[in-house]
Amino acid sequence: MTTGRECFEAWAGDHEWSDWTRPTVFASDQFPSFASVGPQSVPDTGDGALALAIRNDLRWRDGNSNRACVVVDMPGARAIEIGAALSEHGYAPVVLFNGVASISSPVVSSAEPIKALIRYASSLRFAEHPSPAFLLDSRRMGGTPVAGQYDNRWIVFPQDFPSGGLLRARGIKSCYLILDPNRVADDLAHVLRRWQDAGIEMFDATNGRKPLTIQTPPLYKALYYRWSALLSLKPNSFGGFGAAIPIATRGYYGGYG
Repeated sequence: MTTGRECFEAWAGDHEWSDWTRPTVFASDQFPSFASVGPQSVPDTGDGALALAIRNDLRWRDGNSNRACVVVDMPGARAIEIGAALSEHGYAPVVLFNGVASISSPVVSSAEPIKALIRYASSLRFAEHPSPAFLLDSRRMGGTPVAGQYDNRWIVFPQDFPSGGLLRARGIKSCYLILDPNRVADDLAHVLRRWQDAGIEMFDATNGRKPLTIQTPPLYKALYYRWSALLSLKPNSFGGFGAAIPIATRGYYGGYG
């Protein structure tokens, strides 16, 4: 895979969940520089968490044709690796990374996730009528931005995911969470709580298969939640999140130069 478009098409696939794959990270001009990474086989298990989850019956479809989805919220390349591994178990990985990649001092580095996207793109195998595995970077709000850096921190909104009603209409009754750190991030809680309200059962599959109740996050369903959440972030005009933080300089009138 030498271009972001080729990689995007490989990961998006052609199935009922393809439209939710975000193109933001695939638009990076870093893809040609990582072409030497080369393809690799999809790992049987992305890490210990996935191996344990599969042993504990993380099935994408049960005997009654009820389906399950997975949300993987782990650091960068680990989320991509687990998503690729899940493609061997009936799941379609849906990349929801929404931060713009940059080589100019980014707050959240995209180099390793991009390498992982290239590494496993040609090995993905989508089942017929797969269930979705939504992939997030748990580092998305990490770091402390300073002047001169490229602030590409990002969050997710309920609109980035299928609604709970749509998931239920397509037969999905359960959601398995694979998390690192092992907590539901505030932005993700706004998504999962809606799914739970729609009747989807939640399970923590990080260390076993334990039922989980998503607590109501602050500003849940508040009209001004999106505005409040965006206050400290920098939306990118081409989609996603990312903009340079200006460097303050002292001029004749002071302020920013």
